[in-house]
Amino acid sequence: MTKNEAQRLCDKIAKHFAKDNAAKEQTIKDLQTLRNYFIEIKDPMITKILRLIYEHLEKYSNFEIEIEDFEPDAEQSTFEYVMELIMNYDNKYNRDELQEIKARLLEN
Repeated sequence: MTKNEAQRLCDKIAKHFAKDNAAKEQTIKDLQTLRNYFIEIKDPMITKILRLIYEHLEKYSNFEIEIEDFEPDAEQSTFEYVMELIMNYDNKYNRDELQEIKARLLEN
């Protein structure tokens, strides 16, 4: 998988989730596929975050976690925001936010 393919998969996952604001079996499978890309490129932080995300979705079927400085709205859910951060994972500021999200997921 290339970086562009991974970014397209992030976008697909976010759009799929946005339809019902809930995780479907395909969403979990796509997250696992995306995680494999980050295993290949040796990015342990994103790899772990993706695992925590799909485990959270398997357990709760939704993604209602609070993220500092982000308010979900009709335009974008928290899950879509997180997928956007992952889509641009090489941005230093996104990685900082993803660390915070990882901590929140570990609390649950």
